Formats: sequence, C-alpha cells, structure tokens
Amino acid sequence: MRTGIGETQPAWSLTRRQHVILTLVFFVALLFRGSYLWGQARNNPLFMCPTMDALVHHQWAQQIASGGGMGHRAYFRAPLYYYMLAGLYKLVGPSAAAGRLMGSVLGAMSCYMVARLGAVLAGFRAGLLAGLIAAVYWPFIYFEAELLTVGLEVFLGVTLLWLLLLAAHRGTSRLFLLAGIVWGLSAITRPNVLAFGLGIALWLWLAPGDGERPLRRLRAAALMAVGAALVVLPVSIRNYVMGGEFVLIASNGGVNFYIGNNPQSDGFSAIVPGTSSTWQGGFQDTHLIPEHELGRPLTEGEVSDYWFTKALAWIRSDPRAWAKLVLHKFGLFWSPIEVPNNQPIWFFARLAEVSVLFWVGFPVVACLGVAGMTLLHRQWRTWFLPLAFLVIHMAGVVMFFCNGRYRLPMVPVLVVSAAAGLCRLVPALRTRKLRSIQAYLIAGVLCAGALLVAPPDRKAFASSSDGTAHYNIGIHYAQPPPGQAPDYAKAIEHLREALLLIPDDPRARL
Repeated sequence: MRTGIGETQPAWSLTRRQHVILTLVFFVALLFRGSYLWGQARNNPLFMCPTMDALVHHQWAQQIASGGGMGHRAYFRAPLYYYMLAGLYKLVGPSAAAGRLMGSVLGAMSCYMVARLGAVLAGFRAGLLAGLIAAVYWPFIYFEAELLTVGLEVFLGVTLLWLLLLAAHRGTSRLFLLAGIVWGLSAITRPNVLAFGLGIALWLWLAPGDGERPLRRLRAAALMAVGAALVVLPVSIRNYVMGGEFVLIASNGGVNFYIGNNPQSDGFSAIVPGTSSTWQGGFQDTHLIPEHELGRPLTEGEVSDYWFTKALAWIRSDPRAWAKLVLHKFGLFWSPIEVPNNQPIWFFARLAEVSVLFWVGFPVVACLGVAGMTLLHRQWRTWFLPLAFLVIHMAGVVMFFCNGRYRLPMVPVLVVSAAAGLCRLVPALRTRKLRSIQAYLIAGVLCAGALLVAPPDRKAFASSSDGTAHYNIGIHYAQPPPGQAPDYAKAIEHLREALLLIPDDPRARL
C-alpha cells in the first residue's frame, strides 16, 4: 500500500523472509565491529589499558564483581552499565577486551533495533536501509567498543521508541508496561532520559485512537509510570539506605550542570575550573571545595545542590554570557567533528584497518536526516515520538555540556529519517514532484552549510587532538602497566610528536 510521495505502510509485523533479512543487519554490523576490534587489538597500544571514564568504569565493575559494591554513599553515576559489566567480569574475569566485545555485540543488536524502528515508521525497505546505515556508522562502532555507557543508552533508547510505537498500534497493556521498564532501565543508565516523559505524554495525547482515547491514554501513561518505578525505586531506596538521603538515581547532576554553565566553560571539557584534571582528583576536589567553603562535611546530594546553586547564580548574574554559551553548545551538538571527552576519537578510531571504510559519519547522517524530514510532514503524528526524543535529548545535552558521545543516543532518529527520506526521494524523482525535491535539497544544503561553520576550529582541533593522543601513547610506553617493561624509544618518539603539535601544552614540555 502506497500513499503520497513514496510513502509505504508501516511494517508492524514482518514476514518470515523479512525477519531473516533484518536479522542479517545484525551480522553485517557484527562483522564491521569484529573487524574493528581486531584492528584495534593489533594497532592500538591502549586497547587493553582504558583511560579516564573507561578506566573508572573498568575499576568499578571489578569492585562490584568482587563483592565490594559501589561504596556506602548514594550513587554518583547511574549504575546499570557498571553492574552489567561486572556481571561479565564475574563470568570471564576482569578483561577490558571482553568488555569491548560485549559493547560491540550490544551495538550490533542496536543496529537490528534501528532496522525494526525504521520498519514501523516508514516500511520494510526504509527499515533495512536504516539498519545498514547504522551498521556502518563509524561513531557507533567506535563508542560501542569503549567501556562507556553510551552503547547501552543507544540500545535502550531505540528499543523504547520501538516498543512505544508498537504498544500504541496494538493497544496492549503489557507492551506499555514493558516500555516503562525499558524507560526505567534507560534512566538508571543515563537519568537525562526521564525528561522524555514530557514527549511521551504529548505523544499519547496526540496519537490517533478510538472513542476511548482519554481512558486508554491515561492507562498507558500509568502503566509506563509503574514500569519505570519498578526499576528506578530500588535504586532510590538503595541510595537512601546507603547515603541517608533521597537521591533518585545519581548525584552527579549538579557537578555536570556547573561544568557546562560557568564563566570558564568551553562547552565540552568535563572539568570543573580549579580542580584536578584526573578523574579521581577532580571527583575529590568537587567535594572538598564546597566542604571547605561551608565548613562542614557534605552528603552527595548536598554537594550536587551546591554546584547547581553556583551555576544558577552565574546564569542570573550574566544572562547574556550564558545565552552565548548555550548557542555555542548548540553549535557543538551539531558539529561535524566527534568532539572528545575521554580521548581523541578519530585518532584512535583510524588505527583499525577497517577505518578505510569509515565514510558514514555525523555530517552524512545529519544532512540526509534533516533533508528526509521534509518528506515526512504528512505523517507527523507517526513521527512525533522519535522527533520529540531527538529534540528533548538535544535540549538536555545542550543544558549541560556537549561532545560526540553525549549526542549519540539521538543519532538513530536521524538515521531512520535519512533512510525514510531516501526511500521517498526515488519515487519523488520518478514522478517529478519538484516541490518535494526542492525542499529536500534545500534542507540538506542548509544543514551542510551549518555544519561547515559549527565549532570547533578544524585546524586547531586537529593539532590539539592528535597531540594529546601522541602524549597519551608516549606516557603509556614510558609508564606501562605492571608486568610490562617501559619502551623509552617509543615514548620519546610519541612525546616529541606531541610537542610539535601542542608546543604550548605544559604536559608535553614536561
């Protein structure tokens, strides 16, 4: 069944042949990810030595696997990923390689779910194309192989959207309850997703239905709330028992808000001004500073409140500077560059031989996704939910700080929009629907132009990024993990290269 410009009926149920074809998306994605891991293991000296956040996650997972839990205070970060990684370590031992493999397999599953989401939104062909785009989207491949939460965030986010659309179509209470559970799991992976509740509420109100819509909407919302509460409340209770205070999921919100909203913020660096640049040192400093100022020990919640208050005080004192910073962060969110948070992304991603096939990145997906939206306006009710997810997720990131890893969960929406637009563009060209073609091309060109002028500065960023990478590798060779001998020749080679690229960096000079 076709309606309008190449519009196809959503594939709510698949034939056996279609199931088999979409399952192949998983294996194609797994092949790319396996090749990437193989190349990283051969060429990346830091493959078995995670750094920054990945190192902390690796250590937390080992601590949990050994029975030590995550301390006797409220969770600083949402805990689901660390417990999942700990479960793996309990089975196979504390291996960073095993953690990377788990993330890559989960990423291949995400590609399959992107295909299923595309099928229910725009038909089987669009779903297949969306899954294949996700399979070769190189930032997915890179981040899924890191010991970071974002791979799990992407999988749960796509699954949540698919379940919600399926539940609304079938009107099944169990599916809404299951969607609520997945929403809760997403929240204890990254609490920002709770803001999507507003988008879900608006969608339930606007979604088409029968004469019982008001009652059915209220029941669906209640079931989702119950499902989410089943997952989140145990975390809240644990925080209260351990920390003696109410912390819904995690206490890092205040610190993160101040990082992205202070007079010295660059919009992407995850460091509080005046604190140590190391993860553990920075964590301790963000507690010691307010305790010293207030003259007493503080709970995790009080520390978070202190930094929230400090950020809000600056916003009120200089709203013009804050507005300028928000616009800068919006530009970073749509930057063609994968802005790093833990380590230089493209430098390390290209160490794998499969990186010669890394043609599909954010610029391609963003331009095609935005252009594709111009052909979907007749189905705005169907697309309201995923587009609300994109907008709300973007707003949540921009209100804190932006880098490639934090924008990744909304990329599947752009991927599906890109695939749907391409599937509709072909019949539009065949039937010479000039207005639709013109709108598609204008939107794509405008998006490409915006990406070209988005921060940061390309040349300066490339020098800084590559210099930092050489510095990190040089330090690794000079100070290897226990059991490995230093390789001072390689250390000097990389540190000299770092000094050429970042001559003003005091670390390189030292």
